[in-house]
Amino acid sequence: MCIRDREFELKTRFAVHPSTLTQCKRAIVLSACGIAQYTTTQQELMFCVANGAHAMMEHILGLQEGVHCECEKRIKIPEYLLSGIADAVLSGDRILSSYGTERIIVEIKTSGYLKANYTPPVSHIAQLNTYLYGTGIEIGEILTVSRTNGSYNTCTVEIDEELLSSVFSFLDEIYDSLHGGTMPEIDGDCSSCWYYEYCHASDASNIYDYCIRLFNETADNTKEYKERRK
Repeated sequence: MCIRDREFELKTRFAVHPSTLTQCKRAIVLSACGIAQYTTTQQELMFCVANGAHAMMEHILGLQEGVHCECEKRIKIPEYLLSGIADAVLSGDRILSSYGTERIIVEIKTSGYLKANYTPPVSHIAQLNTYLYGTGIEIGEILTVSRTNGSYNTCTVEIDEELLSSVFSFLDEIYDSLHGGTMPEIDGDCSSCWYYEYCHASDASNIYDYCIRLFNETADNTKEYKERRK
């Protein structure tokens, strides 16, 4: 298989999405450059179900009395080349009385069967933490909806400086490799990775060269990133 056999729209800027932060370093880079994931029909159907659950919950949140809901809030952290979309930012009298703060972020996730003691994975907590950091909001909720029976779980998350420090150090390890002209090491399970085919393609070096070039162009033209890395 050759990469040129696949069609996808590349990004014009390198941007890491916070939802990818616990993936393999090389997969993070490929995603940040807009490389399309290899998915099965089953995975695509699951995406449809998840997107439907997101839309439904965002609609329900927006109907709550005493709550203002701003859905699909774009959040950028240029000093770390991060860009993502928070599912909902809630504000209003009800939020203030319940949380003691003017705004919270709600991140909606889907899962299979939810156990009574369900705890969100660190990837979800890290993603929400980056949104908190990027907005200055201190509290968020992870709302996980079961695809099996519609049950749900909520988990309150406060900004975690130690976790954020670990996330940002991890990103800098990736960026150091790219600054040096090399892709980061593969450090995940290739058998379950949606980017497996790219890393094992006969012309993988072509896409790697593109990723390195796009990263360095973006880094050179992002003032906040350059100031932080001085």
